[in-house]
Amino acid sequence: MTGVQEELGKLNDLVVSETLLRQYSFQLGDPDAVKEAVAFLGAQKKRHMRAAHKMLRNVW
Repeated sequence: MTGVQEELGKLNDLVVSETLLRQYSFQLGDPDAVKEAVAFLGAQKKRHMRAAHKMLRNVW
C-alpha cells in the first residue's frame, strides 16, 4: 500500500507543478518552453496515473 501512496504523491506533485506552470506562464518568458514543460509534465502525469491504477487494481 505504501507504493500506491508514493505513486499518488508523485502524481500530486506533477499536477501541482503543471497548475503552477500554467498559472504563472506569462511570467516565465518563452511560451514555447512553457508549452514544452507542460507537455512533459502531462506525459509524466499520464505515466504515473497508469502506474497508480495498475497498483490499485492489484491491491484489490
